[in-house]
Amino acid sequence: MDRITIAKKLGLVWAIIFFLGGCAQTQELMHPKIASQNKKIAAQDQRIDQLSAKLIKAKQANLALKKENQKLKADNLELMKTNSRLKKRNQQLALKIDMLKILDHRVEEKRNSFSSD
Repeated sequence: MDRITIAKKLGLVWAIIFFLGGCAQTQELMHPKIASQNKKIAAQDQRIDQLSAKLIKAKQANLALKKENQKLKADNLELMKTNSRLKKRNQQLALKIDMLKILDHRVEEKRNSFSSD
């Protein structure tokens, strides 16, 4: 082989070595960025997990409140029915009391008329 061919091959070998060395340095420079990004992603994933857990708890609490609200509405309906019945009974009792007052007044008048005779 002549010197030019040897020099070309040697130059090609050195070019490949320098290229691979440069790629290795680039990978080393990129690795901290990737690690940093991985940490950020892991932190975001953890935050998402926490928020998901809070969301599940909030949904459960909301469901419990809806059930309680339905129960309170049913109780309120019962109270309204009972209140309506009590008002009706109150009116009936008020009429009976008025009738008894009238009867008492008449009895008192008759007693007064008998005692004056």
